[in-house]
Amino acid sequence: MEENSLAVQKMTGRDYAKWIISFGTPIVVMLLPLGIDPVLQRYIAITAWGLLCWVTVVIPAGLTGLALPILYMFCGVASAEVSFASWQNSMVWNTIAIVFVGTACDRSGISKRMAYSILLKMKCNIRGLIWGFAAAGMALAFLISDSFSRAIIFITIAMGICRALNIPFKSKEASALGLAAFFGMSGPSIGIFPSSNAFLVSAIYKDLTGTSMEYLTYLLHNFLPSVAWTVASVLCVIKVLKIKDSKDFDAREVLQKDKDSLGKISRREIMVLIVLILIVLNYIFVGKLGLDPLIVPAVVLPLFFLPKVGILTTDDFNVSDAKVLFVVTGAISVGGVASDIGLVDLLIEQIGPVLSQSSFTMAFGTFILGSLSNFILTPIAIVYTLTEPFVSIAMDAGMNTLPTMYALNFATDIYIFPYEFVVFLVCFEFGLIEYKHLIKVMTWRVLCGLAIFLVICLPLWNVCGIM
Repeated sequence: MEENSLAVQKMTGRDYAKWIISFGTPIVVMLLPLGIDPVLQRYIAITAWGLLCWVTVVIPAGLTGLALPILYMFCGVASAEVSFASWQNSMVWNTIAIVFVGTACDRSGISKRMAYSILLKMKCNIRGLIWGFAAAGMALAFLISDSFSRAIIFITIAMGICRALNIPFKSKEASALGLAAFFGMSGPSIGIFPSSNAFLVSAIYKDLTGTSMEYLTYLLHNFLPSVAWTVASVLCVIKVLKIKDSKDFDAREVLQKDKDSLGKISRREIMVLIVLILIVLNYIFVGKLGLDPLIVPAVVLPLFFLPKVGILTTDDFNVSDAKVLFVVTGAISVGGVASDIGLVDLLIEQIGPVLSQSSFTMAFGTFILGSLSNFILTPIAIVYTLTEPFVSIAMDAGMNTLPTMYALNFATDIYIFPYEFVVFLVCFEFGLIEYKHLIKVMTWRVLCGLAIFLVICLPLWNVCGIM
């Protein structure tokens, strides 16, 4: 532990503002004469506190997630059974399995080995690497479900390239590599079932409809939009930042050296790769056996720590970011309590008549409202707050609920500012990306997302017979 690890950090004016906003806003909400049910007012205040703490990160995200259900219970918003029902959700246990498998991918080196192998097949100038991150992201998304792990792999490779080639941080080239590294994670995610918020949406979808989301069905309906979204993201970086197909920077030697430093593929890497393949097969086939594919990885997780298996070690258990478990349970609690106190029914009553006019208005309205919600809600909170009302509206109108689910999932990847998505914020805080570059690229990317939804998603779903 570093000597200054326990030192009190000096607070800046910006830090004080974050604390005041995060804790002052819910107090104001509680004191305002809103004329609504006191239980609903307390729910709004507590939820506002949680969301603001997640956005500003004034306290650890996991601690915020842990506190939310406790506050709901002690403030009389919901019973203990409702507040802590999130711990019974299979998605929670699948999440912890994903985190540990992601750790195994990172610690074994297999994820970096695969990423380097794909990047080295591309041109190794800036433009080539931008496309390389997209290609590597698409490939790794099929195997590595942990989006945070994939993002960190790519952003650290991008940083290594900049340092080795003396590319100044926050230059347009560095910004291009940093954004491309992030898009290599986020772009493919909307089309590959295990690697996206579709996992979260599907858990609620199953509770509401009684049917599970099929892996191959999801791929059929969303892979093409995912490819288009990834390509559009790359083109936004290249066109907005004016990245030319120049040979001024060539990272081939750097990447090859980094790959060679990994040595020969180890037994542990092979075992991890086998597990990744088995997990994908689990998502495809286990549901047909009447088992929950989200539970199976968690059930077999202890076997990964056996010495003869060698996939995970005690050290891996200690360093894995299991705190995300509390983020997920907290976010699920936000939606569960909202449903219990009648807020979901109120949303359905207010927006149902507009959205239920046609399958087009249902899907498009869900996409627009979900996208706008990114300004005030985290993607996980969007999923657990909005999936139930939107899917319920579609069901009540006798529509196929899949386009609604898909539209909301796509909407969670529509954002401009780093605070809207914690993985994006982490990538930005590595210091590689210039803020003004980020805003320009992300603004154009949002417009491309709208175009892709209208020109590709809706026609494709219509052809597939689900609209």
